[in-house]
Amino acid sequence: MPKRKIWGTSCLAAFLLFAAFLPAGLPAAAAAAPLRTAFLPFTLQDTSLPAPGAAPEPADLARLGLVDKEVEKLLVRSGDYEAVDTAPIARAIAENDLVGCAGCAVSLARQLGAEAVLTGWVQKVSDLIINMTIVIRSVPGGQMIAAGNASLRGDTDIAWERAASWLVAHRLLPPAH
Repeated sequence: MPKRKIWGTSCLAAFLLFAAFLPAGLPAAAAAAPLRTAFLPFTLQDTSLPAPGAAPEPADLARLGLVDKEVEKLLVRSGDYEAVDTAPIARAIAENDLVGCAGCAVSLARQLGAEAVLTGWVQKVSDLIINMTIVIRSVPGGQMIAAGNASLRGDTDIAWERAASWLVAHRLLPPAH
């Protein structure tokens, strides 16, 4: 038998013997710390209302709350994001157009010591045509970390929650999740 073949077989045997005594699961490399994130409330842009300035439907406002909770829950559960308390800036959140104001959300999140800020909005064209957009930005400079948009059909709690879940899974989190 050639010497190289014997050496190769010996190395393989030594490796297999070594591998047999390894613990079942080696510790994974230390994961990056979750981004301290200000999850700002979703806003509604409802062009389906009968008249400009009409009050939005209470059911739609309730759905915004469901979407807020669902997105935050899924992102925090992923381990990539950690929620910071937004109560100290509640008044400023209520007074600002977080979607239309360039940099307002980043500026507000900076006051909280957050590393990232999430904004989202739902554009309701009709009861059948609804768009949901979510954007996560870096707080130091406002660069986009992740973003996604989905069109949904159906004005129900389930449709809104499914769109939010889909956006988190397919647009906001890396494929490994």
